[in-house]
Amino acid sequence: MKILSIDYNGEDMSFKDLNLGQLNLFVSRNGVGKSRLLKKVYDILACFFFQKPMSGDYEFGVTFLNHKEEFCHYVIISDNAESKVSYAERLIINDALLFERELTAPVFMYNSVTKQVDEHNIPFDKLAMSVIRDTKKYLQIEEFLNNRMSIVRLPIGLKTAENIYAEEIANRKSEDINIAEAYHDLSAADKNKTKDALISTGYNIAEMYAVKVQNEYELYIREADLRNALQINQLSQGMLRAVYLVINVLHYTSIWDDPFFFIDDITEGLDYARAKKLGKWVFDTCQERGAQLIATTNDSFLMDTIDIEHWNVLNREGDEIQCLNYENNKELFDKFHYKGLSNFDFFSSSFLKNQGVWKK
Repeated sequence: MKILSIDYNGEDMSFKDLNLGQLNLFVSRNGVGKSRLLKKVYDILACFFFQKPMSGDYEFGVTFLNHKEEFCHYVIISDNAESKVSYAERLIINDALLFERELTAPVFMYNSVTKQVDEHNIPFDKLAMSVIRDTKKYLQIEEFLNNRMSIVRLPIGLKTAENIYAEEIANRKSEDINIAEAYHDLSAADKNKTKDALISTGYNIAEMYAVKVQNEYELYIREADLRNALQINQLSQGMLRAVYLVINVLHYTSIWDDPFFFIDDITEGLDYARAKKLGKWVFDTCQERGAQLIATTNDSFLMDTIDIEHWNVLNREGDEIQCLNYENNKELFDKFHYKGLSNFDFFSSSFLKNQGVWKK
């Protein structure tokens, strides 16, 4: 499954034309709201895939390819009138309307057995796919729910990760990741890839191993110029971040078919050389292993490493976040390619302003 685009209009922000590929890098000036947008996209997908409603009044639409490579579009409207929530919803797959409801109205859902439309009167404050389930009557919806993607959000610091998967959304908001156990569970090939990735990033790793101590694993790393191995909590913040990133990416791509990673400030705390190498490794590995990725950065060195075709350049006017990407402005991106400038110049120079894209 692959998310193609998201539009959103709510009390806190609005955005449209947020077109996504397999690999995505959000860039902007400070204060525009990269991290807020990243979190909002995460919340929208949690609402969409796992029926975890957001608070407030809002409307969003998500366009995606499902596991059968069918184009799908899902729309939801939330209305909080007099502190009572009600939802309007619509799900379309390959131009076929699977279900629809207006605010404070019944759900009309296509029945695969009778080829007719069924009417369901469910509570206005419940999302349809969380209430109406039938493996025969509503086969396409069940197929969607059984093949929805997995979501992993890695916040700044990477000491925790939020994992949303299947029914666990209802009772798990976040958990401490035992990175040592995740490393222990990797295949021998992926353990070698972990070590190789860290070495290529600039850390001279001689050995890595996980040992079980009183029912929990602990991870040890020894650099070639050190006599003794260190526990990960003894590592520098930059090295710790690199270890968490590499293990998390390999771990989740090994246990899930199509994880979607959200990584805020992906190279925070790393020097320019390691930022470029680690950032490129994450992007290349997600490409190779079929994961979808959104990362944010202010790092000019990483921007020069990741092709601008993967960028969403963000600008904000009031509550509206404007999204400039290859899908909605291909001619502009291609025009910049002919300039022969660095990727960072696309974002930092007067090019966009001179093209009349934004006022500031």
